[in-house]
Amino acid sequence: MKRIVSTLIAAILLFSTTQAQTEKGNYMLGGTTTIIGGSGAIPNQLSLGFGHYKRNFIDVFYYNVNFSTNGGYFIANGLMLGLNVSALHNNNRRTINFDPPEDDVSETFKYTDFSIAPFVRYYLNQGKKIQYFGEARVGMAINKVDDFPTNDAVLFGAKAGAALFINRKVSLDLFYDFTSIISEIKTNDSKNFDAFHGIGIGFDIFL
Repeated sequence: MKRIVSTLIAAILLFSTTQAQTEKGNYMLGGTTTIIGGSGAIPNQLSLGFGHYKRNFIDVFYYNVNFSTNGGYFIANGLMLGLNVSALHNNNRRTINFDPPEDDVSETFKYTDFSIAPFVRYYLNQGKKIQYFGEARVGMAINKVDDFPTNDAVLFGAKAGAALFINRKVSLDLFYDFTSIISEIKTNDSKNFDAFHGIGIGFDIFL
């Protein structure tokens, strides 16, 4: 009998704490990583990468630094307003090998991007261990390639997925993300359209 009562109390506490996570007045901090597809599911983390690869007569050395984070506030039960801030720098040095080696040609490609995007997210199935959510965002970005003038861009995105609450403060998320970017290229006074999508996995912390 005591075991049954204890189980019921634990279940009630679990339900109430899960319910509280997406209630009005709470905060969320999150992070995601793309596992399939392009860069639509933007990593929300601090990362540093570097490497080398060779293709035919071309050697490429590269490194990149990425920082991105997002957070939000529940203005109503299940409804959250948030902000994503992201910065990325990539550096590639490419060498074309000739014979003799003194004729080798090297060039460096640099790319820097910064974006900021407010978003709105809504959770369905509130109070359950698995909750479904949808998200929409719109923002602005600037990017610079080598020594060319800085380009301005507008980005639009959407995300849909499921959040598995593993405890009262943390959820594990699986989702599909789509992002489109419209850039103004100042060097030739034109516009460029890019679209990215991917399946991602991540986590959210509720405070």
